[in-house]
Amino acid sequence: MYCYPPWQPDATRILTYRELATILEHLSAKVTRSRSAALDLAIFRLSRFRQSQFSVPEV
Repeated sequence: MYCYPPWQPDATRILTYRELATILEHLSAKVTRSRSAALDLAIFRLSRFRQSQFSVPEV
């Protein structure tokens, strides 16, 4: 069985706020033309929500 290497984030894998905004703008423009784009947008928004749950420090 294949064992995946451990995930190690670095600066090249983390999107900036401007890059995130560009992706959301691009997907939002394509939603009216493509069902696939609508699904991509939903998945992207959910992944950002899930990530925000982990990035908030607990008090």
